[in-house]
Amino acid sequence: QWDEAAVFYQEATKLRPDYADAWANLVKVYLRLGESAPAAAAARTLRELDSVKAAALAEELGKSAPE
Repeated sequence: QWDEAAVFYQEATKLRPDYADAWANLVKVYLRLGESAPAAAAARTLRELDSVKAAALAEELGKSAPE
């Protein structure tokens, strides 16, 4: 399922490169797949598009990370 989600969000970001929600979801999916480098690249794009959304995602991920 996560592989399919990655393909979906990759296509979404190609069709609408300015769609911050798709980039945010792509970051989450890459992290679920253990793909840290693509997640970081997607996070950089998200930060360029919407710094507020990027900060909120970082906070969300920080809270959900295991201690």
